[in-house]
Amino acid sequence: MTEAPRLDDATFQYSWYPDELVPLLSHSEVKDEGVRVHDALAAHQLLAYIRFTIALESGPVQRVMERLCDPSYLPERSYWLKTEANAIADEERQHAHVHEHALCRFEQETGMQAPSGVPAFVRRLGAITGNLSASEVAFVEFLFVCISETLITSDLRALSRAPQVHPEVRSLARNHADDESRHSAYFHRLFADTWPRLDTQHQHHATSLIPRLLRAYLSPDRDWMFDGISRVWGATDRAESIVNAVCDGACVRERMLRAARPTLRMLATTSVPLEIW
Repeated sequence: MTEAPRLDDATFQYSWYPDELVPLLSHSEVKDEGVRVHDALAAHQLLAYIRFTIALESGPVQRVMERLCDPSYLPERSYWLKTEANAIADEERQHAHVHEHALCRFEQETGMQAPSGVPAFVRRLGAITGNLSASEVAFVEFLFVCISETLITSDLRALSRAPQVHPEVRSLARNHADDESRHSAYFHRLFADTWPRLDTQHQHHATSLIPRLLRAYLSPDRDWMFDGISRVWGATDRAESIVNAVCDGACVRERMLRAARPTLRMLATTSVPLEIW
């Protein structure tokens, strides 16, 4: 990567993240704080996105891919689906590795640290799988990764095509999106191949799980948003009310619904009832 200006450089001409992908920037009190807070919250969102990606790719995605690569797991699947799983598993490991390096780089360039702790989706997924057997956990994670891998490309494309965003950030997102578009097609086909093979009990279970898994993936991370305000602005007395107002607002819900469209299309083509959302 080329050298980039730090956040405190007055000549910095790019944003670290698109405004429309930083929910906190929609709040009137945040807008009133001016450019410095705006740019710092965009930088915080970039670091949060990278940490989220690392946790996703090295966590549930990697576990599901390892199972799919195992010849004894879903042995009835076609040779193509099993063979492609090995290539995708390698690419997902590489994504995690690349993003780990990118996190260190952008922390240095922005002069900020990524939010601490695990992303909210990890806690939400853990709450769903906490008391389940190993086979039940595998089923839940399979559904979750089918969802995440069909949703991730749209935000990556938006990030990679935002002209106001730093070129190195766009390049990171573009390279990731190129792979993820193929992964999305793979998981569309894998889900379509799997759904008719499920018995009625598993289909009913899946239709009850999918809305929860969509929300687990798409809902804003309130803890990380609070972390951003606290670090950037220091307004801890107002942080909770601002975060709640943003997360409970119509804009966030509309964005979640838009983001869910790829998965909803996958469900529709597989004859899964859409009212589950």
